[in-house]
Amino acid sequence: MHHVFYRFIFLLCLAPFFGACQSKQNSKTGSATSNEELREQMIERNRNMLSQEKNWMEGFIEENGWQDSMLATGNGSYIMMDVSFPERPRIESQQEVTFRFRSFLLDGTALYEEDDDVVTWKIDRTDGTLGLHDILKKMAVGEQARALLPSYQAYGLAGDLNEVPPRSPIYFELEILDVRTFN
Repeated sequence: MHHVFYRFIFLLCLAPFFGACQSKQNSKTGSATSNEELREQMIERNRNMLSQEKNWMEGFIEENGWQDSMLATGNGSYIMMDVSFPERPRIESQQEVTFRFRSFLLDGTALYEEDDDVVTWKIDRTDGTLGLHDILKKMAVGEQARALLPSYQAYGLAGDLNEVPPRSPIYFELEILDVRTFN
């Protein structure tokens, strides 16, 4: 079942490229599609894929009964605080954060289980999952949260070419262990 899903996603990701190739062939044969039409077609395909991904994420939230507690962040991600300390200062850019995390595909497949699940990142300076920096900045020391990131905030169009398939939203469980300011 999962293999069929991944094949579908892979083929869906390749659709814009096939369209571009077809357009080039058409232009060579005299029935050229204008660059503007091609651009509009690609934009529409991307909108459809983003809409489908949003539906998957909303289905995941509903499936877990989190509709009333999982909040949209405004950039396509969602966050739900499991342990919250509202009086504590939020993590900011230019800080070093040590946190524990686990990550999963929406079908429950755990990602990188063999890796150490405690990492230290410099906020907005460390390579890593782009959207996770934004999620971490909504948290404080000691807080625990669940976060759901769309593919464009996580591993992107291609996935990670290892455990994460193309266009995969990622679910994270997070706990902030320490925050330090650095220069």
